[in-house]
Amino acid sequence: MNRKTGAPSRGSALALAMLASTLASCGAGGQTMNGTYTIVLPEGTATLSLAVLPSGTVSGWMRSVDGTLFEATGLEVVDDEGDVTVEGTLSGAMNADFSLYEEDDPEFGLLLTPHDASGNPVLAEAVVFAAVRSSLTSSPMTGNGPLAGGATRPSPPPEAGSPAAGPADARLVGLWSTQTVMNSEVGSVATQMFMELTSDGVMRDLGSRAIGSIGDGGIDTGLEGGGEQAVWHTQDDLLMVGYPGGPSVPLARFGFSEGRLVLRYLQDGSIQIWSRVR
Repeated sequence: MNRKTGAPSRGSALALAMLASTLASCGAGGQTMNGTYTIVLPEGTATLSLAVLPSGTVSGWMRSVDGTLFEATGLEVVDDEGDVTVEGTLSGAMNADFSLYEEDDPEFGLLLTPHDASGNPVLAEAVVFAAVRSSLTSSPMTGNGPLAGGATRPSPPPEAGSPAAGPADARLVGLWSTQTVMNSEVGSVATQMFMELTSDGVMRDLGSRAIGSIGDGGIDTGLEGGGEQAVWHTQDDLLMVGYPGGPSVPLARFGFSEGRLVLRYLQDGSIQIWSRVR
């Protein structure tokens, strides 16, 4: 399968949050990225081992050529055509985003995008390596060498809604909206989406409204959709989401700019800016 270069369409932040709990059943033919991979680097070979949980959460490790270990976390993502990738983060002395995608099993591609000192991906330094899946099973992390940067060995993800899930950053609490505009030769449509993050860790999709003009006619759908909810909390600068009683997974890195909430989605690196309604 060929890697898709276009960013997938996004209905709402909550829709992506819910994605983590349904990915396992959406893959083509039960396809999964679970396994151990050999990565070809200029100076030698590295190893990446990933375990995919039923929720689509991915955890594992990467061992560099010199034996240094990095923790790997992320999500298994299925696009509209059934192509499967893993979108995640490597943590250690070097922090980086990674995307593992299939070319023609057992051949894969691994896109690494290093972070700068502030934790932001440096797109200009992104590089792609060839990877070969050597096993369909993940391997446990052994003690042959320290984890980079003093990082700890991976542990099971905390359960969403449980005390182990951690606190919610109070700055995210509130009702938020974001707007996207689509222009074409026949008109333009602006879609406004609404999301609520409560102080007790509930994330609600409040629906969306489309307003615009197509040809000689106008469009105003009114507020429609919504009603679904998830559980959320924060971990450093990560927005973590999941269903109550299920594993929480990292959805996006968050920050603030002039009072607005900026979400950088780990799935594809895209950015949404949310304005506070109240």
